[in-house]
Amino acid sequence: MPVLATWSPTDHMLGLVVSLGLAVAAKTCLVVDLDLDGPRLGSSRTLADLVREGPTRADLEPERNGPAFLANGGVSVGEAGEVLQALARRWPALVLRTALAQERPVGSIVVAPLLPDRIAPRFRPPRILQRTGFSPSKAPEVGSILLPPPRRRTVQLLLSGSQPTGDRWLRTLAGAWTAQ
Repeated sequence: MPVLATWSPTDHMLGLVVSLGLAVAAKTCLVVDLDLDGPRLGSSRTLADLVREGPTRADLEPERNGPAFLANGGVSVGEAGEVLQALARRWPALVLRTALAQERPVGSIVVAPLLPDRIAPRFRPPRILQRTGFSPSKAPEVGSILLPPPRRRTVQLLLSGSQPTGDRWLRTLAGAWTAQ
């Protein structure tokens, strides 16, 4: 099963929206929030609940096609290791939204705005870079996916738990699944 981990050290909201977009692009995918302070989106059960009570079959397999989100609920990655492995084995695709940490988690994709060179933080690929109104015109280096600006409606639908379609932003983001 494909698993992608995202890390967004400079823009928390962008990291959330891209993680949700990756789930939509994968068709049927679970986003697992590894951030202890992450948002409460998705079902009422959390990763902490699965660690404490054990996952049910409904937790381990999608009940429908489309994206799903599992909020953290206050559990560390170390405590959730066995549950994460079980989810990765049974879901068609998994996005691990990592916590904002000082160091980049091994194997993660950086999610950041594309900024002018003089103010842009330096992150090695793989990277997903979001074009902004003040982004430079030159293309980023190899190993980066450059996203066009998303439609406002796409972001609204992602954050409300709905599944947007037909957005060039989502089609470009789907390239992350084939680049791994």
